[in-house]
Amino acid sequence: MARECDAHRLWRDRVGERGAVAPVASSAGPFAGSIDAGYLLVNMSGGRPTLLLNSSYEPLKAISWQRAITMVWLEKVEIVRSYQTRLHAVSWAVDMPAVVRLRHFVKRHRMRIAFSRRNVFLRDGHRCQYCLVTFSANELTCDHVVPRSRGGKSGWDNMVTACGPCNRKKGNRTPEQARMTLAKPPRRPEMLPSLAARLGGRLAPEAWRDFLTWK
Repeated sequence: MARECDAHRLWRDRVGERGAVAPVASSAGPFAGSIDAGYLLVNMSGGRPTLLLNSSYEPLKAISWQRAITMVWLEKVEIVRSYQTRLHAVSWAVDMPAVVRLRHFVKRHRMRIAFSRRNVFLRDGHRCQYCLVTFSANELTCDHVVPRSRGGKSGWDNMVTACGPCNRKKGNRTPEQARMTLAKPPRRPEMLPSLAARLGGRLAPEAWRDFLTWK
């Protein structure tokens, strides 16, 4: 705990509010012996959020890049993806982390996911299951793979995310009849990413995309 408190003080006390050049003192972690007399040269106000993953690659939450660097320093996470922004000190440099992964698994309670239009979008990552393009929620529709006129039901196993043009092109036909390829068979998800739910369909950083449709 003392080590973690020291890590928090490294950012709170040693880095100015606007990210002005500030000394960084440390004697532990992966940068041990290399940043004792270093200076952080990046502007903190220009930082971007970091996606925190469980060790299973399940997205858990968004954290600040400062917190992510602290967790790297404490050897709690590994960097999976980085932004094209370099953090420099006198004797070390590291890319600003975009996605980090916990080294040890954190167990989460899983709940049965309710069927809804919004949750279908979240399951499919706001991506049309026909053209594979990602859209905002207000540009998407829910499509019955087997049309209702042909006995198709409204449920997890027969509903997919579709953009307006693809939905209109498919019309009252099955994908085979419309000669359209479905990305994958629809299924009830075991879990929806809590982070994706909080984003509510807003576009996430590009570096996060591959991890927000975890199942």
